[in-house]
Formats: sequence, structure tokens, C-alpha cells
Amino acid sequence: MLGVQLRATLTSRSRLFLRNQHVRDSQSLNAATTVVSFRGLSSSSTANKLSVDDPYTGEVFFETPLLSASEVRDLSAKSKSVQREWKTVPLEKRIQVCEGFIRYFKDNETQVATEISKQMGKPLAHAIGEIGGLEERTRALMDLAPKALEDIVLGESPVR
Repeated sequence: MLGVQLRATLTSRSRLFLRNQHVRDSQSLNAATTVVSFRGLSSSSTANKLSVDDPYTGEVFFETPLLSASEVRDLSAKSKSVQREWKTVPLEKRIQVCEGFIRYFKDNETQVATEISKQMGKPLAHAIGEIGGLEERTRALMDLAPKALEDIVLGESPVR
């Protein structure tokens, strides 16, 4: 099968979370969209869109437009710009954003888990477990961040 380039769009709830975290404009929000390539897709994709089927029912769960090569380049450039801005955000603020991320997914656990289930065919109980795993991994990284990201002070060099 032909390789198909598609945009794995953020769900409307993820977009709402990003807007609430003061993502400045729609370009930055769109730059947060992930671009991926797939080979051997057996979906009902056309030249302009990709349909994602619920593996359990076989019904179309959602459709998303495919990106052109120039759109991929533009989004890649925008995402690099957003990353440069993000790296200037103090660690405390980044951790606050992660706390909001966790809170959002826990507050919307049933709805998000239902979407996971519909996209992957997982039982709902397993999809809810995905949200718990997301929280566990995010908290572990938040705990590790201060030590991992602290400045390293080098001593005087013996070579002159």
C-alpha cells in the first residue's frame, strides 16, 4: 500500500486544555498538532482525508484532513518556534502546566477513555487505565525534573 501522511489531530478537549494554558494564537495551537507518517494503512482514506474506524464496530469514528507537504513544513517550522519559547518558561510554571494537564485528564477521564476505546478497540476499563498510567508517568517526570534540569557547575579546568 502507499504511504499515507496524516495529521493526528488533537481532540477538541486537548485543544481546550491548550487554550486554557494560554497558548497565544491558533498558529501555535496548530503547531502543537503532531504530524506522522504511516505505511500500509488499511483505512478508508481518500486523497483529502483519513477516516479512522472504530475497530469494534467498524463504523467511522472520526475523519481528519490530510496535510500537504508544504503544510507539514510550515507546521514543523512553527513547532520549532513554539519550542524555543517554551524552553524559556521557568520550571515551576512548566510543572504547573503539567499539574493542569493531569487534572484535565482526570476530570474528563470517562470521555477521554471512551475516545481511546473507540479509536483503539480497547475495553473501557483498560482505556481508563491508560489515563492512570498517564498520570503516573507525568508525576514521575515532574518529580525528576528539578534534579535532572538543574545547572551543572563545572570546576576549574586543569588544562590552561
